[in-house]
Amino acid sequence: MIPDAECLEIMCEILRSLQIGDFLVKVSWEEVKNEMVGEKGLAPEVADHIGDYVQQHGGISLVEQLLQDPELSQNKQALEGLGDLKLLFEYLTLFGIADKITFDLSLARGLDYYTGVIYEAVLLQTPVQAGEEPLGVGSVAAGGRYDGLVGMFDPKGRKVPCMGLSIGVERIFSIVEQRLEATEEKVWTTETQVLVASAQKKLLEERLKLVSELWSNKMTQPLKKK
Repeated sequence: MIPDAECLEIMCEILRSLQIGDFLVKVSWEEVKNEMVGEKGLAPEVADHIGDYVQQHGGISLVEQLLQDPELSQNKQALEGLGDLKLLFEYLTLFGIADKITFDLSLARGLDYYTGVIYEAVLLQTPVQAGEEPLGVGSVAAGGRYDGLVGMFDPKGRKVPCMGLSIGVERIFSIVEQRLEATEEKVWTTETQVLVASAQKKLLEERLKLVSELWSNKMTQPLKKK
């Protein structure tokens, strides 16, 4: 589950750096949902919208609650999926992003090659100008585990563990463009590099202060030690 947690950490890092607003990543597990559909006798498209299970969402406490569920606890595959999700949330806590992740069984990516954890990032709000309607962009990033996908194209059908994520560039660009218009903020199209040096000795502290200030303004600069 470490690669799964790392992909979620990368997704959160990208969305934070873009400064497009507060976001939440919904996480689900295909095996858990499939087993619940089988147990309840519901069609997959119905299970995404009704039932006590798919209406629940939360963090590791919900996973622990479902592990104690009388019906789910009788299903080996569902227990394995929930056990992996619990481990995933423990890693997410260590990465410091557990507050950005919610376990949501109503999440369905609509693709049949996912074999484990699936996730989707949505914006909680879109910054806009006063009087304007927020942009309805839906999800801005998504991904999951698809261990069987490579094997579909392998003559020997070998199972290759895979994780991946995608970023909705066009959707994010619309949000960033709207934010820039609202704040009249300018975007640098080229990177500025600065060499910090001095003609005199004993100015190391002053140079370090200057380097720190440049860093805070997103400029890259080498520091000449002498």
